[in-house]
Amino acid sequence: MNAASTFTMLDRHSASAQPFINSDWSCQRLTDFLMGAIVKLLLDKGADVNGQGEYYGNALQAAARYGNKTIVSLLLDKGANVNAQGGCSGNALQAAARYGHKTVVKLLLDKGADVNAEGGKYGNALSAATQCGQDAIVQLLLNHGAIDPDVLGETL
Repeated sequence: MNAASTFTMLDRHSASAQPFINSDWSCQRLTDFLMGAIVKLLLDKGADVNGQGEYYGNALQAAARYGNKTIVSLLLDKGANVNAQGGCSGNALQAAARYGHKTVVKLLLDKGADVNAEGGKYGNALSAATQCGQDAIVQLLLNHGAIDPDVLGETL
């Protein structure tokens, strides 16, 4: 049974969560599973993968902010714009960098995220990672060509 059919079954039959509670599934794993099923169901029913919102900007930024690699991958596979701008974080890369989600940062970079894209609260992903103490992310971004505009400005 796949995630979408499980969600549909639970919804249709108002099934109890007891079978999941009594299994080896952690609450986090169950949440990730159901969230992925919900996102897939919405996209299959025609939801706009690049639809804009206010706080998070779009679904990709929200998934990146929470480090949900499965949903980030799903959204990208369904055509989400990896460099879409908007919301508090400016873009998905900045959201993932700010909260230290290294695997999501790597995925976004591998899918073509602009390492120097500007916008959002921190200005860019490198500034977000630096100001939030995400040293491993800082190094990863630098290894992918991130340029600190403050340092660049001082050398000109």
